[in-house]
Amino acid sequence: MKVCSLYGAGFYYIPGTDICMKIGGYVRYQGGTGLNGNFNGPWVGIASGANNRTSEGTVTQRARAIATFDTRQQTAYGTLRTYLLMGYQQDTTAGAPATNPNTYMTRGFIQIAGFTFGKAVSFFDFTNGAAVSYNAGNLFHSDTGDSGWNVAAYTAQFGNGVSATVSAE
Repeated sequence: MKVCSLYGAGFYYIPGTDICMKIGGYVRYQGGTGLNGNFNGPWVGIASGANNRTSEGTVTQRARAIATFDTRQQTAYGTLRTYLLMGYQQDTTAGAPATNPNTYMTRGFIQIAGFTFGKAVSFFDFTNGAAVSYNAGNLFHSDTGDSGWNVAAYTAQFGNGVSATVSAE
């Protein structure tokens, strides 16, 4: 594999092409006790405040895997970019069968010549609540969430870091 430094760290040329690709992702395991079968917080809905290792349904486990694929190529109209994020999650609670696995795709878009089409973060988001606060769900913020939005947008670059976007979402 040949390194493609044009778009930053982690990109490699797809053999036999001039397309650069970056593959990323993570695998995570999460476990807890005293959660009454969910990850909303400790002791939620446990009768009489019971919180010990013998309480039924208090051990919860979650396995999650995320894969991302980012490709970029130079064209006569500018950089052609495709992006895809796919995930898998399964929750298990003590004393109960595992939930049906949840597979999802929260990002999948194409960008070229300032246009963006597909499922992406809203262009109207100015902050990401989860990035700036541990308990983001209780704060007001413009973050539209992880699930993404279907967008059709155009971004004009004016130079010196100034741009404007028109978007239908």
